Amino acid sequence: MGLGAGVECSGLAVAVGRGGGFGGWCRLLVVEEDAPVNPLEILYCWQSLLVASAAVGLTQLVKTAYDVYRGRKAPIDTDTIGDARRVGKSVRKAEGSVLVNRVILPGCPILFGVLSALVIPARPDPIMAYVTAHHLSVFSAMSIYAGWGAACGQFADYIFTRAKKTLGRDTDGT
Repeated sequence: MGLGAGVECSGLAVAVGRGGGFGGWCRLLVVEEDAPVNPLEILYCWQSLLVASAAVGLTQLVKTAYDVYRGRKAPIDTDTIGDARRVGKSVRKAEGSVLVNRVILPGCPILFGVLSALVIPARPDPIMAYVTAHHLSVFSAMSIYAGWGAACGQFADYIFTRAKKTLGRDTDGT
């Protein structure tokens, strides 16, 4: 297949990129038919780190907001938001709510990873090339992006837990 300017290529050439942002970057990928894609390429790219950071940040925001809410409802007098957060955290851990501590909060990174992957328009080149090369419908493409976001969210939770252990902070997962 001719790519112009005397460049020849076997396989399928796919232009990936967006005009505008990052100096109008645009890159030409060459996707060999049935060429395997290394999953680590997808997981360790800057787009995955962006989605993972968004997932962890939103999860910590939800956890902090819930702790402050529980701390304000507690019968103990809390003067500052920091006091309310500490009291709320101890109340949340003491009450042993299975729904909050074992389902909702651990599921937040995955949920926020999916939502971030659908909202943030930056996606890894191998995924974009696959979607473009196979002419997938919008629903199929969004399903692939959501799966990638869920993997990023799960990976982000793992990395965040390891970073907290390294720093010597509380890592009980709640």
